[in-house]
Amino acid sequence: MKLLGKEIRITNHFIERYYERVFKSKPPEMSEASESYKDSKLNRVIEDIKDQISDRDKNNLFVLFNLDHVKLPFQNYLIVMKNSSMITILNS
Repeated sequence: MKLLGKEIRITNHFIERYYERVFKSKPPEMSEASESYKDSKLNRVIEDIKDQISDRDKNNLFVLFNLDHVKLPFQNYLIVMKNSSMITILNS
């Protein structure tokens, strides 16, 4: 999962929706936050994805991440990616 956060970019919007939909908590305000705050929220999301993702979904993620637009299953959600960036997560 080294690629996550490096070659696969994770947007602030993705982090906010992940907190809201997966963690079921108030989303953090990312737009005007300090870099250390953003990094801590990003790291929490990355660690959760690492813990929760199945091997099949992980393989799909790394095979399909560079497509123009893709929706990948993740638990009961869909991760929406565009141009190697995770842009949002949807309830399925």
